[in-house]
Amino acid sequence: MDRHRSKSDFRRLTGLSQKTGCTVTETPQSNPFTDVNPYRPSEMPDVATRRTGGLTAICIIAVVLGVLGTLSAAAKGFNVLFGAQVQQTIGSIGAVNEAQRQAQQDMNNAMAAEMKRFRLANSILCVAQLGLCIGLLVAGLRTLGLKASGRQLLVWICVSLLVYEIGQFVVFAFQQLSIAPIMELYMPKMMKGPDGEDIGGEKFGKVIARMSIVVGMVTQCAWTLIKLVFYAVAIRYLRKRNVVALFETSPDPAFAPPEVT
Repeated sequence: MDRHRSKSDFRRLTGLSQKTGCTVTETPQSNPFTDVNPYRPSEMPDVATRRTGGLTAICIIAVVLGVLGTLSAAAKGFNVLFGAQVQQTIGSIGAVNEAQRQAQQDMNNAMAAEMKRFRLANSILCVAQLGLCIGLLVAGLRTLGLKASGRQLLVWICVSLLVYEIGQFVVFAFQQLSIAPIMELYMPKMMKGPDGEDIGGEKFGKVIARMSIVVGMVTQCAWTLIKLVFYAVAIRYLRKRNVVALFETSPDPAFAPPEVT
């Protein structure tokens, strides 16, 4: 009798489920938008695992150059705006007599007047350097995270910096050549003795003036060449097929579909 009762109960429940549109034995389906398993390993390898050593090095150097370039641009901007006033204030420090103090002051005035010719060019270079270096910093960080937009931005920033560095060095060279005669004129006067007598420092002063110009040109040329080589290598490396493929297989996490169990 229990057996007949259980069969009738099952039929009654089955008929009820058919009327209400529900199935008693149906298992609940998972929701792909809510049922996310945080413990399920991702099918994509980790970013640090997929990123090559060369790409990591380029990104880190780009970030460092971006930070240094931003600080340098801020210092150049301050020098363009207030460099002449600061030089006039501290320019005569170290003079031992009135003649040396006057010679140093005259040299500062002559150099300030000469630098006014390059004020517009230096202002443009300063603004361009600030924007490019901030872009280099942002692009380096995004490329480090294998963002496709970061790689494209880094390539264009490096191309722009190639042009910028060449223009910046040309302006620097003209500035150094324009102030070289001023330094050769006034440095010997600043090397005279306490009483204004010539103690053999005239030739030494000219040597110092010329050597300071030469050292400045060589240092700037070497630093510019290093950066040009890096930008050229970075452009070539970032455009390699296997490097581009890293970014094509790296979807943005914000738009990646959720994982389902």
